Amino acid sequence: MTHDTGDAEGRLARIERLLESGERDLGPAWRRATRGEPRWAVTAVILLAVGIQLMLPHRLALQPYWVLPVLELVLLAGLVAANPHRVEPRTRPLRWLGLALMGLISLANGWAAVRLVADLVAGRAGTDAVPLLLTGGGIWATNVIVFALWYWEWDRGGPMARVLGQRQYADFLFV
Repeated sequence: MTHDTGDAEGRLARIERLLESGERDLGPAWRRATRGEPRWAVTAVILLAVGIQLMLPHRLALQPYWVLPVLELVLLAGLVAANPHRVEPRTRPLRWLGLALMGLISLANGWAAVRLVADLVAGRAGTDAVPLLLTGGGIWATNVIVFALWYWEWDRGGPMARVLGQRQYADFLFV
């Protein structure tokens, strides 16, 4: 027990020395400039959302059913080509391209949800529960992905603004 107290006291003394000497800025993590966020994670999630959209019954998609997924893939390819490794604050049009991509995914998913509900109400959804549950689950999963993408894009000004660490306060703090 005394070892833990001694360790805590040692850390506290080190922090006090750093503050007194001014060696290092000890501001909160969200205020520090960092490297850009990796592009691969958001790219994988977008590819997953597009894949789910393509697996949904074609009657639920805007017609022709392949147009929105192809447009989403083209926008994603443009984002990856312009900034392949990390999301860096180099250019503002990339942010608008990303927002347009998420808007398309949201539109496609919202349309599919409305069409599914309309089919259920009208009795056109079929009589087999398994495909119906899989379709509803796919729309729900895409909705979760879309919400996460929108949050990623808007939290503290988006990934490009987070790199610069300019926001005074974080949107959400977790312990």
